[in-house]
Amino acid sequence: SYLPKARELRPNDVGILSNLGKLYEDNRDYAKAYNIYLKLNALRPNNLGVAKHLARNCYNLGTVYLNRSSATQNKQEAEQYMNTALDYFRNALPTFNSIVISDPENLEFLESLAAIYHTLGDEKNLAATNDKIRTLGGIELIGDGATPAIMASEGLEKEREQSALAKSRVDTGD
Repeated sequence: SYLPKARELRPNDVGILSNLGKLYEDNRDYAKAYNIYLKLNALRPNNLGVAKHLARNCYNLGTVYLNRSSATQNKQEAEQYMNTALDYFRNALPTFNSIVISDPENLEFLESLAAIYHTLGDEKNLAATNDKIRTLGGIELIGDGATPAIMASEGLEKEREQSALAKSRVDTGD
């Protein structure tokens, strides 16, 4: 891709950084995407879109490390992965809270916020977040076996919605 080369030439270009971050996110390279969105957040600290991408990638990194922790048989590795996961979730928490204050009916971020509270063992905030989710008609996070899931990037989510809409049109003959 030409974007990494363009970034070398113009390292603070918001458009290049946004496109590169999105490319990494869509390719599930959450660490690279996270680093790009950290830079974008420094350049555009009050941008809700940047905050959402930053939070999503930090959360996804936490989820990846949580899954690695569960998958390994090596106790020391599992502990290291778990600690890394918890660090990412703790780092994501303030951004998630800011997002749900700015966008209080965003079920995707509320449900992920509930997963963070659950993973961190914060039962009080988990209960309050589940109340909000229930009020909005979402799926509340319950049970000890509940684990966070990867948050889809906006591009992939739109593709899924369009695909579902196209399928429903075929199914209904519209």
